[in-house]
Amino acid sequence: MKRFSALCLAVLMALCLAACGSAAGPGSASATPVESAPPDASPAVPDTEPPTVTISKETRRYQSDDGQATVLSCEWNSAAVSVPGSEKAQAAIQADLDQIAGTFQKTSEEYYREAAALYQQDRQNPEVSYYTSYYHALGITTARCDSAIISLVLDEANYTGGAHGFDYRYARNYDAATGQVLTLADLGDGVGDTARDTVVRFVNQIHETDGLFFDRIDAADLKGVVDNDLFYFDRGGVVFISGQYALQSYAEGIVTFTVSYDDLAGKLRDAYNPGGGRTQCDTAFGAYTWREDGSLDTSQVHSDEAATTTGN
Repeated sequence: MKRFSALCLAVLMALCLAACGSAAGPGSASATPVESAPPDASPAVPDTEPPTVTISKETRRYQSDDGQATVLSCEWNSAAVSVPGSEKAQAAIQADLDQIAGTFQKTSEEYYREAAALYQQDRQNPEVSYYTSYYHALGITTARCDSAIISLVLDEANYTGGAHGFDYRYARNYDAATGQVLTLADLGDGVGDTARDTVVRFVNQIHETDGLFFDRIDAADLKGVVDNDLFYFDRGGVVFISGQYALQSYAEGIVTFTVSYDDLAGKLRDAYNPGGGRTQCDTAFGAYTWREDGSLDTSQVHSDEAATTTGN
């Protein structure tokens, strides 16, 4: 009996082992581990759009108290800035631009009061048969606008009697990321010195060649040229403004000196320097540049006009 029970147990164990072997044998269906799906990729985030400056134009005519004459004509640009991704920078820049517009309006009101009083005075003078009205204008031009720099050129003009009016050019430069108004010192070490060297060299060479400037100069004469609010950025480099009567006569208009981005490499902050550009001096008679040997290139200048022009 014991022998029979042992035999049955052996047969049962053999059957179990055979069943296990067939389950794991070749050709059998085996469980395949399921790999976890990778997390969904984040949707592509578009690059922040570059800043924009929108310029609009307005005009106004101020009338005399009796309504018989226009005593002041005004026209001006207003600028609205958009800096996507930086509301703080946008607000700071816009506040500064609004302040500039407000200053222009206050000056216009002062001109109006003066012009209206002069009109009344002339009306009471039988020897005066005509009245010349005042004029006040502000133009705004975008010189450079990108993710690093927003640079605007402002041209203000006025006529308040006399032989001729007056044009004044200045600029506003903003760090596009922060909205900070940039001064010359903010541009980087050596930018001011390089600009002064460039202007002095151009002025002295052009004075000797065409006599367009009052006299030879040195760096000490450039306080009203290489200075805050008298530079701007454009495609060619950093541009410095010589206003009427600064280094040249009224007849020669406004003169600018461009220092190329390449010439400012290692001096102008890298974030502001896209490279390239061209160093030159732009006058009413054309652009002066330098040849490779350092001599003055006047090929783009109307030399006859430049050499014979005189003015006060």
